[in-house]
Amino acid sequence: MFELDDNQKDAIGLTFLLNHLIADSPYGAEEIKKITPFTQDDISAVLECFDNIDKAISIENTTDMDTLRQLLMKFKNIRACVAKLDTAKLNEIELFELKDFLLNFEKFYHVFNKLNTITKFINIHFTNLTAALDILDIQKRRIIPFSLEDGFSEKLSHIREKKSRLELALRQEKDNAKREAMQAKRLEIVVEEDAEEEIVMTTLCQKLRPFTAGIATNMNNLGKLDLTLAKARHAIEFNAVRPKINPHQLILKNMSNPFVESILSQEGKSFTKISLNLDTGITIITGANMGGKSVAIKTTVLNIMLCRLGLFVTATEAEIPLFDGICISLSDGQSITGGLSTFGAEIKQLDAIVKNFCDKQLFLFIALDEFARGTNPQEGAIIVRAVARFLNNKNAISLMSTHFDGVVPPGSTHYQVAGLKPNIKKEDVSAISDLMDYRLVKTESNALVPKDALSICKLMELDSEIIAEIEKGFCNG
Repeated sequence: MFELDDNQKDAIGLTFLLNHLIADSPYGAEEIKKITPFTQDDISAVLECFDNIDKAISIENTTDMDTLRQLLMKFKNIRACVAKLDTAKLNEIELFELKDFLLNFEKFYHVFNKLNTITKFINIHFTNLTAALDILDIQKRRIIPFSLEDGFSEKLSHIREKKSRLELALRQEKDNAKREAMQAKRLEIVVEEDAEEEIVMTTLCQKLRPFTAGIATNMNNLGKLDLTLAKARHAIEFNAVRPKINPHQLILKNMSNPFVESILSQEGKSFTKISLNLDTGITIITGANMGGKSVAIKTTVLNIMLCRLGLFVTATEAEIPLFDGICISLSDGQSITGGLSTFGAEIKQLDAIVKNFCDKQLFLFIALDEFARGTNPQEGAIIVRAVARFLNNKNAISLMSTHFDGVVPPGSTHYQVAGLKPNIKKEDVSAISDLMDYRLVKTESNALVPKDALSICKLMELDSEIIAEIEKGFCNG
């Protein structure tokens, strides 16, 4: 109830950003799939996460970091193999996979320790597994192929020597009867060799078993480190900043939304940065139906979610509470189920939010975009006004956008979309977006929504007779 569904993640641009969070190892990929929001109880954990991202950014463009990433890319996921080793015997292929992991880890361990003398990552530690590798690499040649070498067992060495002599004699023997006898003898030796190889693999697994917990812990820390490095690259790619954790106030300066930016850039347009300062209670964004309010809400929710997921945010400055959850109702992409109208679905969703909000001591962020848009304007304005008064007295930070007048409760914060740009000429207009200034401007709580619609109609050269009728309506209203 208090987390976003996939459609909402798509709509605000979170899916777009998470698709750019890419790990180098399978263990990092596991961590990305498991990523979940932090809440108020996780303040120390999120601060540790942000500290580690800062440390990773500081070494991003170093040769040792390049080497570390190349080693991370070489790791294969051998969790199943290690889990099996805890209770059963590995086969030769599985022992090869384990040796390959340990060989790569030995190189990784050296490079990480060198880097970590500078960075000192918090709670990302690795244990030395050289002793485990030596069990599988008895001659310490540190090469990838694994086989059951003679050195693992003196008896195995003797059996193979005996088999080798017999095979040499067999190749030289011409008498068919003697060859048959020698082949029968060779089969007995092969059976004896297979039995001894099974004993050797059992012995190797017994020697390796005490290392399984350490190997598993190292794999977990490989995932944690890889996720941290991926978050650092993500912050660099999107010019993101570390947010401060503010328990009671939401401050976002010059927010951007990379998903919307990517769409606008394809059209040769730029994104207008958005700034908001929200306290407990309700904040209202008003403005004409030109898309600016919806983008502002989506961009705000996006940056809150980035912080809650332990990612840096796409703003120049940010102070964000660790909300226990987020409840949003968007003006587009709203799923209508159960035969309900848009308005019916909104009310059902609001009722669920209110009931859960009242039943639990949670600190939530609530965003309602063009709420009550599905009913007539007179009733819609009354409903929005009532919902705003209700949310203004709750222990939550709420943000609502609307094009209705007179809905902002006294003492609450009111932002307006700046609206129609001044001094626009008809010949400069190719789309409505060319007419609009999407900056949010803090204004008086009782300020009316700007009436830009008539000016836009004129600039877009709507039929003069219709323009005249619109002007009459304004005068009569």
